[in-house]
Amino acid sequence: MTLLQHSILPKFEIRPALLKMAAHFSPDEAVTQRIVERTISVTCDDPALLDGRRVNEALFRIVLVIAREEVGWSAKQ
Repeated sequence: MTLLQHSILPKFEIRPALLKMAAHFSPDEAVTQRIVERTISVTCDDPALLDGRRVNEALFRIVLVIAREEVGWSAKQ
C-alpha cells in the first residue's frame, strides 16, 4: 500500500476547490475550467508560490491573477 492510499491521509481534491474560486469570476464553464487548469499548471511550475502563506490564500491570489487575464479585467476595474 502506498502512502497516498493509506487511510490516515485525508483525501483532498484540488480541482473542485479551484472551480469554486474560479466560478466567482466567470459564469462560463470553459473559462472557469481554463482558470483552474492554468492555476494548477502555474503552481506545478513554481511550487514556491505556495510557500510562506496559507495555501488557500495563495491559490486564491493565483486564481485572481489568471482570472483577470482570462476575463480581460484591467487593474483599474
